[in-house]
This record gives sequence, C-alpha cells and structure tokens, in this order.
Amino acid sequence: MRILIVLLAACHGAAGPPPASAPPTAYTARVGIEGESWTDFVIDDTGAASRALCEVLVASEQRGLSRLPVKDVYTRQCAVAALAAPSVKEPYVLVDSRAVDQESVRIDLMIAGGSDQLLPAHGTRTTRVPMNDRATCDAMKKQLDADDAAAHQATITATSEFFAQELEETKKREQEVCVTHPSGECDSIRIERHVLEEKQHAPPPAAPAGTRSCEPAPH
Repeated sequence: MRILIVLLAACHGAAGPPPASAPPTAYTARVGIEGESWTDFVIDDTGAASRALCEVLVASEQRGLSRLPVKDVYTRQCAVAALAAPSVKEPYVLVDSRAVDQESVRIDLMIAGGSDQLLPAHGTRTTRVPMNDRATCDAMKKQLDADDAAAHQATITATSEFFAQELEETKKREQEVCVTHPSGECDSIRIERHVLEEKQHAPPPAAPAGTRSCEPAPH
C-alpha cells in the first residue's frame, strides 16, 4: 500500500485522463510494474522537443521506481504509436492524471547537466493502479487527496515563515545601515525590503491540480 501511495503522490500539474489510445500525432511511452500499476505518457506533437520531453519523463519515472522495493519493472520506450490498455484482473483502477511540461522535468534536466535545454512541449502523465473493489479505490483516493492538501499547506507555511524571517533580518540591516549611509547601500536595502514585503503579502500559490478518479478497469 505504501508503494502505491508513493507512486500516485509523485504526479504533478492539471489534466484530464487521456484516452486509452493516443492519436498517431503524439509521442507515447509506458513505465509499469508488472501486476501492480502502470504510468502512461502522451506528449503532444511528434517534433524533437516532444520526443526529448518524453524520454526525460521516462528516465525520471524509471529512476523513481529504482528507489522503491519493486521488481518486474517494464518500459515501452517513446514512440509515435498508440498505447493499448493492458488487461487487468481487478475490477477497478485508481487513475491519477497530470499535465507535464518542461517545468515537470526541471530537476531531471539539472541532474543531466541540461538545465538550459528548452523543451517547448507538453502532454499528460497518467498512472493507473488496479483496485480490488470500489470502496478500496475510493478510500485510497481520499487518502491521497488529503496527503496532497496537507503537503500543500506545509509548503505555504514554510514559505511564509521564510519570507517573514528574511524581512525581519532585512529591516534590521536597514536600520543599521541607513543611519550612517542614507543613500547608496541604504537604497538597495530598502528596495530589497519592498520586494520581500510584496512576496510576503502575495496570494499563496494554488495547489497543484490534477484529476483522480476510480474507473472500471480495462479488460
């Protein structure tokens, strides 16, 4: 159960579930755990940027699974071809679909030394986890939604505390410096204070949106 939570909680961005088969004008790929779950990537368009984004996403998914105690990981590499829905024995699947773009793989690009690489492409990342019954699926969805909400609130709190501390330290420096240097360095500190005040009072970022749903499993 813990592995399923990690797999589903790793998704980011907003998008609806893609169709079972992708159009031939998209790069698609799949990374799955035999008998447990699978993640489909559908990247719009068939250009070089779409293929590059698809490959980075697949590599990121594989790297994430390599850190988990799972076996029988399989991959269908990026290709301009439809993805056939695998048949599963369970009656339901928990579907978690998110939008993906360059921001989704920024850290992966940094790890690969290509943080300046532009990938003007976008698509969806959809993870499906088979469930034995609808009640179990609904309970898992509820737990994941609650975990997401708690994580988002924790991020807002940490960000607010960070800016509050930075602002307090900047105000102290302003009081110390502006007494002896009413211009120059003092002006720079005041600008810094104004910027921090704007950030502190800015509306909190919206929670990463996406769709989770319990659906009949493909057979």
